[in-house]
Amino acid sequence: MRITVRSSDTNFNLWLPTRLLLNPVTAAIVAFGSKHATKYVSWETISGGHLSSESGENPITFNNMRKLFVTIRRCRRVLKGQPLVSVRSHDGDNVDIWL
Repeated sequence: MRITVRSSDTNFNLWLPTRLLLNPVTAAIVAFGSKHATKYVSWETISGGHLSSESGENPITFNNMRKLFVTIRRCRRVLKGQPLVSVRSHDGDNVDIWL
């Protein structure tokens, strides 16, 4: 994964191994964090009662996160060198994220 930030003040590139961020350990951490986040956030007020902390629903499971990570890794072949995310501001700042 490559993150490039270009602005009038600074320009830098950040290279990160995709497997370091999108692996089963990270999926477990995200699933564990979402499980405990429902204790502190009242989802009834945010999404109209679709998710509630009292019912004990955990919308982000380990298997769902693992499937998402596998799909993101496969997107590298589909994108063929195009950035996954490209943001341009009115001031001329650019942020690009490649897989």
